[in-house]
Amino acid sequence: MKELTEHQVCVLLSLSIISIKFIVFPALYAKFAYQNMYWCAVFSSIIDLFFLGITLWFLKRNPDKTLKEILLENFGKVLTKIIYFILFVYFFAKSVLILKETHNFFLSNLFDEINWFFFIFPFLLLIGYMMYKTIRTIGRTVEIFYVLIAIGLILGLIIPLTNFKLDNILPFLNNGLNPVFSGVFKGNFSYGDYLTIIMLLGKFKVTEKTSSKIFKYWSLTTILVIVFYLTYAGVFNVMGLTQNPAISKLPLNASFPATVSRLDWVTIIIWTILLIFQTGVYMIFCLESFINFTSVTNKSVGIFIVITLLFVSALALYLNLELSVKIVTSNVFAIITILMQVSIPLLLLISEMIKKRRCNNNDLIKKSVKE
Repeated sequence: MKELTEHQVCVLLSLSIISIKFIVFPALYAKFAYQNMYWCAVFSSIIDLFFLGITLWFLKRNPDKTLKEILLENFGKVLTKIIYFILFVYFFAKSVLILKETHNFFLSNLFDEINWFFFIFPFLLLIGYMMYKTIRTIGRTVEIFYVLIAIGLILGLIIPLTNFKLDNILPFLNNGLNPVFSGVFKGNFSYGDYLTIIMLLGKFKVTEKTSSKIFKYWSLTTILVIVFYLTYAGVFNVMGLTQNPAISKLPLNASFPATVSRLDWVTIIIWTILLIFQTGVYMIFCLESFINFTSVTNKSVGIFIVITLLFVSALALYLNLELSVKIVTSNVFAIITILMQVSIPLLLLISEMIKKRRCNNNDLIKKSVKE
C-alpha cells in the first residue's frame, strides 16, 4: 500500500513551492532587480519547469520505484550514500532557514520579544513528533488545511491590489537582464521544488493523470507566486528591499483599514501552520536521507540525532535571520545548490539510459541464445 495519494503529493508540492518564497526572498530579489524583481520569479520558475518536466517523464516510466531503489540499482551503495548525504545537507539547510523565518515571523507579528528557548524547544518537539508520525500523516493533515491556506493566500493578494500602481513596476528591465539573473542566481535556494516529487518517488500510486495533475498544481501555485511578487513590486517599488517579512507587510498596505487587522490575523495563523508543516516535510526528508547514508536502523535514534543537529545549528546561528540569508545567498552556497538541483534530475536521466542499455544487452543475449 502506498503512503500517499495522488492529491496529497500535489498538495505537498504546492506547499513546498510557497513555503520560503514569501518572507525574505522578495526583499532579496528587490535588492538586485529593484522594481523588476518579479522577473526573478519568472525565470526561476521557467528553470524549475524544465527539471519538473524531466522528473515527470521519469515518474511515468518508473511509477513504482523509490529513489533509493533507483540509485542502488544503477549507481551502487557508495554513490547512493553520497547522494543521500548531499540531500540531507540540502533539506537540512532549508529546514534551518525556515526555522529562522518562523522565529522572525513571530517577532514581527506576535511578540515584541520571545525567549529563544521558549520558541525553539516546543518547535523542535512538534517537528520531532511529525517526523515520528511519517509523511503519510503530514500528507493527510496538509490536505485538510490546504483549502484554508489557499484562500488565505489569495485574499492576502487580492486586497493589497487596491494600492497596486503600474508606475511602480516601470520601466521594464531598464538595467537589462543582468540584475535579474543575479537575483535568480543568489536566490536559487528558494526553488528546486521538484525535488519534493523526487523524494516521494514510489510512495504514491501513479495513474495516467498523475503528471497532468502535478503540472496543474505546480502551474497554479507558481502563478500565485509570480502574482505575489508582481503585487509586491507594484505596491512597494524599490522600497521592497526593506519590507520583511513580505507576506505580512503586503496586507498592511490595503485600502480597507477595518479589513487589514482581520486579514493580518488570518495571514499570521495560516502562515504559522504552513511553516510548521513545511519544516516537518523537509525534516522527514532529512531523516530518510540520514538513515540511508548512515545505515542507522532505529528511527527514534535517527530522529534524536537529526533534531539535535537542528538545535545545534540554530544555536550556532542564534536564529540570526540576516546571517542565515547571507549564508544561503553567498556565491559558494549558490553554486553548490545549483549543482545539487541540477545533478539529481540528471542522475534520473542517466539511470534511465543505463536501464535502456541493460535492456538492449539482455535482448542481444536472448537473441544469441536462441541462435
